[in-house]
Amino acid sequence: MRAQLNGMNAEQTQTFFAELDEKFSAATQKSFWSENGELIYIMNPGTDLKEYAEMIELILQDNAPFEHSTVVKVTDEGQSEFVCFTIGDDLEGLDAELFDNQESKDENAVIDFEIFLKDPSTPAKFDKNRNLNYTLPDDVDFSNAVKEIDAFITKEIARNKPFSITLSNSKDKTVLDYPEL
Repeated sequence: MRAQLNGMNAEQTQTFFAELDEKFSAATQKSFWSENGELIYIMNPGTDLKEYAEMIELILQDNAPFEHSTVVKVTDEGQSEFVCFTIGDDLEGLDAELFDNQESKDENAVIDFEIFLKDPSTPAKFDKNRNLNYTLPDDVDFSNAVKEIDAFITKEIARNKPFSITLSNSKDKTVLDYPEL
C-alpha cells in the first residue's frame, strides 16, 4: 500500500487517502480508547486484520500525528485475534503480528470486563448486596485475569460504597471485595 503513494501528486494522494478512509470506515464496527491507552478498532467479520492494520496506520500517520508512542489494535468482533502496531513521532513503520495465544486471550478478557464495567447499564446489574457476577471465558488463565481485573478496579474505579465482584468460569470462582474509599 505504501508503494502506491510513490509518485503521486497532491491531488492523487488526497483521493487515495479519502478512498482508503472510506474503505476502512466501512469495515469498522467501532473504535475506542482502552483504559491502558490503546486505540482499538473492532472490525466486521471476515476482515483481513493485517490489511486493515496497514490501512489505519497510513491514515493515522497522514491525519493524526501522535506525540507519544501509542499502541493501535485492529481486532475481530470477538477480540480473539488482532494485529497490533505502535505509532508515534519516535517510531517508524508497521510492527504488526497476528496474535492468537494465551496472553492475548487473557488481555482480551480483561478488556471485555473493563468495557462491561464502564457500560452505563452495568450498575443496574449489581444485586441487593452490591455484588456483581461476571463470567470469564474458560480459555483464559483465570488467576492472571483476576489479578489484572483487580488491579484495574483498584486503580480506576471510584468506590463511594463498598461492593464485591464475583468472577467465575466453568472451573473457578472468586470474590473480590472492595471497601468504600
